[in-house]
Amino acid sequence: MKHQIIPLIPLILLAACTMNPSVQKESLEIPENLDWQGHRGCRGLMPENSIEGFIHALSFPIQTLELDVVLTKDNVVLVSHEPWFSEEICDCAELENKNLYQLTYEEIKEIKCGNKPHPRFPEQQQLSNYKPSLIDVVEAVKKHCKSQGIEMPRFNIELKSQPDWDGIYLPETQLFVERVYETIRGLGIVELTTIQSFDPRVLNVFMRMNTQLQFAFLTEEKGDPLEQMLVLDKLPHIYSPNYRTIDKSQVEQVHKLKMRVIPWTVNTIEEMREMLKMGVDGIITDYPNLILEL
Repeated sequence: MKHQIIPLIPLILLAACTMNPSVQKESLEIPENLDWQGHRGCRGLMPENSIEGFIHALSFPIQTLELDVVLTKDNVVLVSHEPWFSEEICDCAELENKNLYQLTYEEIKEIKCGNKPHPRFPEQQQLSNYKPSLIDVVEAVKKHCKSQGIEMPRFNIELKSQPDWDGIYLPETQLFVERVYETIRGLGIVELTTIQSFDPRVLNVFMRMNTQLQFAFLTEEKGDPLEQMLVLDKLPHIYSPNYRTIDKSQVEQVHKLKMRVIPWTVNTIEEMREMLKMGVDGIITDYPNLILEL
């Protein structure tokens, strides 16, 4: 039997004409210097704020590792989103005292976290670990980068703070800031670090210091960016809003102030595309694997 030769071009045209219009995407250019940030490492894939999660995030095109810090009883800067143990992510139901500021780092390391299914992140791998110190996280990242022959990422460090926590979950702001800066300086990552916070007191104390740190103002409220930042002594380097509260005109407004816009937490391809159309300078996401798909 003879093989029939079918011209290739008509087949291509046929495929193009029959393609589902819903999967045809508008071309979108992604700036080379876009700051992709792994939120709490890669919370959608691995336990949040874990050493394993930060290392895994670096297998994707991540420029910055975003993380949160509080303080322990023995003044260790601890990587944790809350200044207490959360039953959502840790085996702490039997603990009488869940306040991290009343526990030493060695006591905190005894409590297992990340080994239960996460109700909001079904793809997250279950992995038994503990809340690490900032020192342990940075040293692990340094070791990984050296072994892989890759550059160190930046660190976007959020100080978790609010006035009603003073003296209960945290020391007063000045002491908290000083301890965090002392740790960052000791690790030799000052030039690689951005400090962010929802608490303007934290940013104001830091900005009065003579450092090479960068600063980001976090907000989840809708409104005029400049009016929101009137609580600060001076403008920070970055305006970091909830992505649901920002529009193109506000991005342009912030750019006129010579600041960057890096929204959080952008977790779908469609949302990422919308942010890029607005001209943002970076994206914080729980799913760094989506960067490759985008």
